Amino acid sequence: MSVSNAASASSSSPSTVGSTFTATSSNTLYTASVSLISGAYTITCVSTTTSYVDFYSGSTLLGSAVTSSGTTLFNLASPATKIDFWTNTGSNIVVNIALSGIGFPSSAPSGTVDILTTSGTYNQTGNVYVVAVGGGGGGGNGGSSSNNNVAGSGGGGGGSVSALLTLNTSTTYNIGAAGNGGASGGGQNPGGAGGATTFSNLTANGGGGGPAYPNTGGGGGSGSGGYVVNGNSGGASISAGTPSYLYNFVVGNSGGNYGKGGAGLSNNITGTGNPGGTGAVFVLRGV
Repeated sequence: MSVSNAASASSSSPSTVGSTFTATSSNTLYTASVSLISGAYTITCVSTTTSYVDFYSGSTLLGSAVTSSGTTLFNLASPATKIDFWTNTGSNIVVNIALSGIGFPSSAPSGTVDILTTSGTYNQTGNVYVVAVGGGGGGGNGGSSSNNNVAGSGGGGGGSVSALLTLNTSTTYNIGAAGNGGASGGGQNPGGAGGATTFSNLTANGGGGGPAYPNTGGGGGSGSGGYVVNGNSGGASISAGTPSYLYNFVVGNSGGNYGKGGAGLSNNITGTGNPGGTGAVFVLRGV
């Protein structure tokens, strides 16, 4: 990698939430000033190129990220004022660094985060910080054919658990399924409950399904909070004919799709309640 011609990289408005940078040539070190708050950042580039990003506070290295197939998720434990970056191939490669809305506790270090969304086996070992999120409950259907302007209730958001674990071998995990929305036609149909997410000895329960009109919203999943805001109450009813998510599972600074509760729907003849969001596991490795 050439360092003799290191230069300030072109950037589109460096900010507290992310920026876009361009590596003009491969194997050339570029430096750019940034103002990035702590949090987890999704780093992307074209899938045929590997990008390397070092985060600094002044002259202190905070951590290093490497993309795989064009992307990686990196937890930045403290604010960064500068980055160094380079690519292994290609020219005029755009590297985007965007705040993902996932934030680990301040005690967690900088490092790569793996997002697990399909049940399987996790093969990394060592010390990790894990957050498991249960599936969100589906929204209930609305009123009867004679009262179809009253909405069903939203489903509950999935619960979450978090812990520092030491993994000595491969770990089997299960991702909680999303709860189905209440079925259309014929009657007032509740939404289905979300499934539980498990990882090692951690279990994050799914959110409850939203009852159909005239009952109240589905209960949220249980679990110790960690940094994640739990779905401890169901989504409220919505106005007639407005299929939108009422309970949005919140991760860090913004809403996320994992573990969200689905909105209820007003008309049981023409449509179903909205489904919940699937569960997920977030693994910060190298702790």
